[in-house]
Amino acid sequence: MSFEPPDPLKLFESIRRIIDAIVSFVRANQWSNLLILIGTLLALILIIDRVLFDKLITASLPKDYPIVFLVIELLIFITAIALKLFNLDRPLSPRLRRILLLLMSGTVLIYLIAGLIFQHLIAGLIFQPSTTQFKCSDGNEYCFSWGERVLISEDSLEATRKESCMNNFNLKKNGTQSYGKNTEEGFDEAEAQFRQYIDKQKCPNDPEAHIYLNNAKYLKNAKAQMSEKNLVRVAVSVPISRSNSKGVSEAQETLRGIALAQYKVNDKKVNGIDGKKLIVGIADDGFNNAKEVAKFLVGRPPILGVIGHSTSTTTKDARPIYQEEGVVAISPSSTFVSSDRSSDNDYVFRTASNDSIAVKQLVKYISNHTKIKKIAIVHDNDIYSESYKKMFEKEFKFLGNGSEVINESNTGCDLSNDNFDDDECLEKVGKQAEALLLAPSSPRAKNELVLSILRKATIPLFGADSMYNLEVAKALNDANKRIIVAVPWHRNNPWLPLQQDAYIYFGQHAINWNTAMAYDATLTLAEGLQKASKTCSFWDKKLENHFNTDKCLRIELKNVLSKPDFFVVEESAVEGGVIQFDAFGDRCAEETDKEAKEGGYCGQTNNKIGVLVEAKNGNFFRIDLPNKKL
Repeated sequence: MSFEPPDPLKLFESIRRIIDAIVSFVRANQWSNLLILIGTLLALILIIDRVLFDKLITASLPKDYPIVFLVIELLIFITAIALKLFNLDRPLSPRLRRILLLLMSGTVLIYLIAGLIFQHLIAGLIFQPSTTQFKCSDGNEYCFSWGERVLISEDSLEATRKESCMNNFNLKKNGTQSYGKNTEEGFDEAEAQFRQYIDKQKCPNDPEAHIYLNNAKYLKNAKAQMSEKNLVRVAVSVPISRSNSKGVSEAQETLRGIALAQYKVNDKKVNGIDGKKLIVGIADDGFNNAKEVAKFLVGRPPILGVIGHSTSTTTKDARPIYQEEGVVAISPSSTFVSSDRSSDNDYVFRTASNDSIAVKQLVKYISNHTKIKKIAIVHDNDIYSESYKKMFEKEFKFLGNGSEVINESNTGCDLSNDNFDDDECLEKVGKQAEALLLAPSSPRAKNELVLSILRKATIPLFGADSMYNLEVAKALNDANKRIIVAVPWHRNNPWLPLQQDAYIYFGQHAINWNTAMAYDATLTLAEGLQKASKTCSFWDKKLENHFNTDKCLRIELKNVLSKPDFFVVEESAVEGGVIQFDAFGDRCAEETDKEAKEGGYCGQTNNKIGVLVEAKNGNFFRIDLPNKKL
């Protein structure tokens, strides 16, 4: 189906005949015929709206919008039928005639106003794509940006080159102001200012600026062409403003992976994503507002997919929104094992290995390289922490030979208990257990209670991936202790390709698993959209309609990622280089269980996701497994 411009003379003749018909019906008092004609014309307009502007209707206006107009249509035709049944096609009093004409004029006016709204929305989406109107839950700050505002402030920058970054931070601010002009010249200025800011001698380690630079570079070209047909927009949701947990550090780790993947897709791949460049928007879900962020992101038609969210809790909270609206979200760091494992209509995928795999690796290490038989667990009531605790209890008890997890009622080691006392917890654990596993949620992993336990503990320590952070490493270094943690990925020596790219762009190679999994999530989204575009480009040629193509890509992206034979092989961060999902949207690994592989899933997987690390000298390092038990 194609839409070609109508012949002007034929269009003129059609409109003239319609006007003549309306005038003749009014003069002849044929009110029922007049209503039928108007109803038919409005129905035609509604059909055109649904074909041409379906995405605007469903995403930019209330969901009941089509129903309202259908009700108007129904009333028009019912009135026409009533006029014929009761033989009311006769001269009306001047007063009734005025009322009838006012009603019909009002209906037409509604359609005209709706058309103006459409025109405004279309112009806003195509020619002003950078403007955003989403505020954080406290109502004071904007929480989303394509490059027009700073989300990571100078006070939040990490220690590496912090002084140099702060001294040059005005370049970043000026870049966002230039970006906000939303003009070709503005994007050109923004590109230059961001490029100056991330210079090797200034602040190369700020990933937000790298992403904005990439966006400005290609939006400048789009503005010159007055079209975004060569751009693909996605978004990432990270906990920049999460309180009491230094969420901004985790956010920057994630954004580095996305920036590296964006460079790879836009600059290294010859054809990008089916000839298009990747534009990334950043959302801050650090105010415990993951649902609101998800609603905002799915409501913006240009956004074809989301990278996020960062924790198991925020991912679980936002999941129903993505399910309902049919938008794919790929979480780079959610790892909990859901008790409700269903693959039906699931739009949420995960590039980090789930906790069952990490737990198996940790238990295997304890069994093969220690004599530990009794272990206690420090945890809280977060779904991630509960998931990890249950999985560990199951796997550790399965070892047999007296292996036992001490009952939590006998230890008092529940961090979510208002009366939690670290000294009491350690005293009880010391009398019953030979080792201690710390599996708090990510927000609690860096608080003083957990760090205090690390300093005071006198038995071997093990940790969930939430314990993989520099605060933990520093606390252990100060106390001359160590902890062994299972994580999805860790940097290698010799350097992996991802580490080499990190050094080139950020001036450092010391990236972590959040960066690696975010990198893989972005590559997955790009590869999925590349394959989805092959289906949707056919319909795009038939419909010649950008908005229907966006809708097609959202739907087809999920279909592509859900196929058993989908996989990404292009320089994944993980050794083995394959990104593939099981039947439940989790990343395939050697340890993936049989149920998740049913239906032919994980057939390409040979990657070794998951590694054991230990904290020493204030940082984490891969473990060289000992030949004897500790």
